[in-house]
Amino acid sequence: MNTILFSEWAETWLESIRGTVKENTFEATYRNSVVNHLIPEFGKRNIDDIKPIELQIFLNKSAEQFSVDTVKKFKSCLKQIFDDAVYNNYCDKNPAYKLKVYKGTSMGERIEDRIYTPQQMELIETYALKHRFGLDILLLLETGMRRGEMLGLIWDNIDFDNKAIYIKQAAAIVKTDDIVTVRIGAPKNKSSERAIPISTDFTEYLKGVKEKSASPYVIHNQNNTVINPRTWQRRHYDVFMSDMHSEYIKVDIDIPIYSPHRLRHSRASYWVNGGINLYAVAKTLGHSNLEMLKKRYAHSNLEEVRNLLKIQ
Repeated sequence: MNTILFSEWAETWLESIRGTVKENTFEATYRNSVVNHLIPEFGKRNIDDIKPIELQIFLNKSAEQFSVDTVKKFKSCLKQIFDDAVYNNYCDKNPAYKLKVYKGTSMGERIEDRIYTPQQMELIETYALKHRFGLDILLLLETGMRRGEMLGLIWDNIDFDNKAIYIKQAAAIVKTDDIVTVRIGAPKNKSSERAIPISTDFTEYLKGVKEKSASPYVIHNQNNTVINPRTWQRRHYDVFMSDMHSEYIKVDIDIPIYSPHRLRHSRASYWVNGGINLYAVAKTLGHSNLEMLKKRYAHSNLEEVRNLLKIQ
């Protein structure tokens, strides 16, 4: 039987699946999991020396830091990596075969619980209206759209007359032959292509921003083109959150700083806990896991969803 380092085999495996899934999925689910998490943990080990218990301990520790969905991605990648290693005669059997994903149980706050309260959301939105990067925050917090969807949003996909944002594309980081680029492609899945109803006030706010914009993109870089998601987080999101936190701490209001994806979850939680129709929430968020609710609700056009979300 041959032997190979986990890092070498994992990179080979990544190349073998490139092109078999959407670029967004490849980068966010597979490459991110392997390069940023699995290789740092197991990279220097021979792949046939890694034991099931080591993999399980890794997943258990990961569950203390990341969401269940993220840990499930780690598990899926491990299973596929070792499956192909067995097939290519690098392992006798797959050590990831019986791995389990457990919910984080640390004494601290779990990732799943890190959402802003309605009061915190209101304070963040108030500050966003006067901050240079406030538009970014308002888009995420008002609509629950994903970061890639926001960075791929163009003005032509905002219907000011009907007060709606149409999600038709998303930005994603793509690495080919060690060259990193940002590409605009289809959203995450079919259900992600959707119309998001927005309020009259937010529509008017966006109109004012558009009048001053020289870019086809709503959020853009200094060259008025699509911005790299990592650059955006460092130069826009992190700056806003730091400024916002510093502003409110002056008056003894300690608003935590969470990741951009937590804004989406905060909006979803606000809608669900406010008694908003679950189908309307699923449709607005582009949440494929709730597609089954279509069987119970026949509402499909923009105005019906607007009414269900109580947006005027």
